[in-house]
Amino acid sequence: MAQAVQANKGKGTNDPRNMLPAMPDTRAKPSWAANQPMFVLKGGGAAAKEEEDNFDLVFELTGKDNKKTKKVDQATTQRTKIKKDREKFRKALVDIILQGEDKPFNESLEGDKVVGLEQQQKNFGLTGAEKDVLRYYYYIHHGIDTEHVAPMEDSWMGNIMSFVGKAQRGNHTELLEDLEDEIREDYLLSVKKAIVDFVLKEPREKEDEPEELPEHRQELAVVPKPWEKSFYACRRQIDRSLHITNPCMNQVLELWHKTFTQLRLVDIHEFQTKLEPLELKEFQTCCMKHIDAARDKLIKRWLSEIQHIFYKGHKQKQIPSEHEADQLAAFYNCAANLMTSQLQSLGLLSMDDYTDLLVQPPTSARAYEHSGFILRFVLDDDRIKFEPNFDDFETVFLNIYDVMLKVICAIPRIETKLYSAYEGETLLKPCILPEILAAHKSKVSEVVKQEGDGPLKHLKQFDKYKFIVSKQADNDIDTFLQEEHTFDEYARELRKFKQFAEQIQFKSVRSLRLGMFQVHCDDLIRALTKRTEAICERILTRMMDNHRLGNQELINDYKNIAEKALTLPSNTEQLMELRAFVEKVENETMVTLRSRLEQSRDRLVFLVEQTSFTNHDMELNAEVFTWETRMPNIFEEHRHNFNEKRDQFQENLKFKRDQFVLELEGYAKRVEEFQQFGDMAEVPRYLSKAQKLHNNLEAAADKVEALNNEEEAFGWPTTPYPQRQQILTTLRPYKQLYEQTVDFHRKYKEWMDGPMGNVVPDVVVEDVNGLWRLLYKLEKTFDDVPAAKKIASKIKEKVEEFKEHLPLITCLFNPGLRERHWTQISDIVGYPLQPDEEMCLSKLIDMNLEPYVQKFESISEAATKEHNLEKTMNKMKNEWESIEFNIIPTVRAERTFCHLLTTFSYSSMITLSRRKQCAAPPSSSRSRMRSRIGSKI
Repeated sequence: MAQAVQANKGKGTNDPRNMLPAMPDTRAKPSWAANQPMFVLKGGGAAAKEEEDNFDLVFELTGKDNKKTKKVDQATTQRTKIKKDREKFRKALVDIILQGEDKPFNESLEGDKVVGLEQQQKNFGLTGAEKDVLRYYYYIHHGIDTEHVAPMEDSWMGNIMSFVGKAQRGNHTELLEDLEDEIREDYLLSVKKAIVDFVLKEPREKEDEPEELPEHRQELAVVPKPWEKSFYACRRQIDRSLHITNPCMNQVLELWHKTFTQLRLVDIHEFQTKLEPLELKEFQTCCMKHIDAARDKLIKRWLSEIQHIFYKGHKQKQIPSEHEADQLAAFYNCAANLMTSQLQSLGLLSMDDYTDLLVQPPTSARAYEHSGFILRFVLDDDRIKFEPNFDDFETVFLNIYDVMLKVICAIPRIETKLYSAYEGETLLKPCILPEILAAHKSKVSEVVKQEGDGPLKHLKQFDKYKFIVSKQADNDIDTFLQEEHTFDEYARELRKFKQFAEQIQFKSVRSLRLGMFQVHCDDLIRALTKRTEAICERILTRMMDNHRLGNQELINDYKNIAEKALTLPSNTEQLMELRAFVEKVENETMVTLRSRLEQSRDRLVFLVEQTSFTNHDMELNAEVFTWETRMPNIFEEHRHNFNEKRDQFQENLKFKRDQFVLELEGYAKRVEEFQQFGDMAEVPRYLSKAQKLHNNLEAAADKVEALNNEEEAFGWPTTPYPQRQQILTTLRPYKQLYEQTVDFHRKYKEWMDGPMGNVVPDVVVEDVNGLWRLLYKLEKTFDDVPAAKKIASKIKEKVEEFKEHLPLITCLFNPGLRERHWTQISDIVGYPLQPDEEMCLSKLIDMNLEPYVQKFESISEAATKEHNLEKTMNKMKNEWESIEFNIIPTVRAERTFCHLLTTFSYSSMITLSRRKQCAAPPSSSRSRMRSRIGSKI
């Protein structure tokens, strides 16, 4: 440390000691000693005044001379002079009051006062003691002139009146004036009483009547003092070790109380004078600025001033030398303790003021200590939240305490500024008890919690819009818009939400002071209004779409009517349909269209008040009302076209009837040609002609119907055209003969040369028998047509020849024949006979198996039965394949039991009972029963 001091010596512009203020070289009297008294008592003169100025206070208190260089006899002479001066002063006061002790009491009174006082003494018969008391009060009231009494200071009266509140001052002016006069009178009376007591009191009374002193005063009265040496030794030790009395410490203390006693880490006066409410972020920023400013002031001014004081103290040898390391360390520890105490006081006062700013003190005359904190209601998706929320307020408010504590704990010790090579504790350590900090935070937290009740209650005013906040209204509108509704229902829903939007926007409270919070609902109101208006816009959009769609449909209907009414028909049917359409439109459709047009007008009147139309919408609205005026001209033009086309189609109908008659005559001639067709080789060609003619006759039926429809449309009698049916009847036998002939030739080849698997005996028998019966009828029909009868006879003979082979087909083409059956057949014919891919009916006929047919029939019948039984078993197996059987054992009386077989596929249950002794367990019986049933299946 000595090296550090040596390093700091020297005169330079960068030396911080040159910037510290210097103490005055001469001492001056304090300001209270310089003021002269407001009254002067006559008596001593200039000599006495001079002696009084030389009054020795130390001698009066201790009985010793404060200057050891004076002699004892000089001290005795001085005390004698002082005592004489006191006696002269007292005698002057007595002369003023009594005007001489030798004058009788009555002579000192004047006029009526003397007569009144003597009369009172005679009337009441006062004793001597009572006369003394009366004289005492008379001296107080009349013995001392007010001119000799110092008046009451105005500042004293101001201090007294400061205890009266401002509210009481404004309404009691006269009472306050009376009170002020009474105070001044009491003051004058008290001063006069003190003067009288001082004059009448005998100075030697105390010496004549000594009082009994306490033990500690008796000890002080002992001369010489037995503890004098130890006293001076302790005093020297104190002078050496008690650094708090060091002038540097006094200057540090005086510096704090003169300059920094009003310093606070957070300047609450700025918040108290603000008129507008504060944002939480703004409040936090402002507090941090205050704390930073206070920290800068402590470091840049306070530490610099203390540094200057210690530099100057070092020059004046008021700081221990560097060689006395312990003393120097103790000195700076004392300075650190003093500075720590001051920082601790700063922290406590700052926390108290900060708490009083947030927590309303009970003695505060203000409605609020601050201008309020802005708390916003904000719509967050499907809920309303506070921004900032109460936790944010509490966190910011409580964090200020931690920041203040951190700041006062971050002030460096003065040694770090004085000595660059200082090694040791670098920071001051002010102590703020956790209990104190917790108490402050608890108060603030409780206030935030209590003050939060107001905003929460105010939030309930928006509960009536809860369905909008929770988006239930959006979901309801989605459902509503997905359904089909009338325009009036949409309008009713739109008015409802319009009313909600107006209530939210114009009837909601936007800003309200609730305790410490200034609640702002602007954001919430705007969000709710926007959400409600969005719902209204969706409804309005749907209404506009429906209105456009309705107008467009109406226009399309008008267009379709006009287009169809003005269409030129291509035939009579279209002409009649067009006439019926126009008549229906004029009588029914136009009434409906006019009703829809009125609805469009009502929609337009409503929508004009709710929204603005685009150019396209305006054109569409104009077009829909224009069509109503155009329709009469369209109908008139339609009637003109109809008359022209009707005449044209009637002439055309007459021509078509004549042409159809000629066409039927041509068909009749073509049918007559079939009488000459008798060549078997040309039968397929005959069939093609017959089918084509048949198709033409069928199409002629449609022509007949069309001609009849036109005749009916014009009101003409219908023509039946019986020639067509006659021709068709004549053609039918020829067509059947040709079809059966071609079909038999095709099947005959398949039966004779086709594989055995493709020949089904039952089908062959049925087809052959049916063909023979049809040919028999056709042969009878063509008795008058030799060529056709010839063809029918030939085909009939060929069918009869094939019928002879039917027993052989029935026996050997049976699908039920198996290998064992073919073995029996081989045994009958005497050589192996097995069906294969090359085996056919023609080969079997070539084998000359006709004589064995009767033996083959018994084998075929047995094979058919076996085949039917096999198909039945397979069908039963397929039906039972998905069925699951469960066997339930049931114990009965006489130690017997049965198994109940059940299935989930049928409602009935099959019971299989088996009487048995109970020697075997039921489980084994159940397993055996299951295996037995499975084997049967």
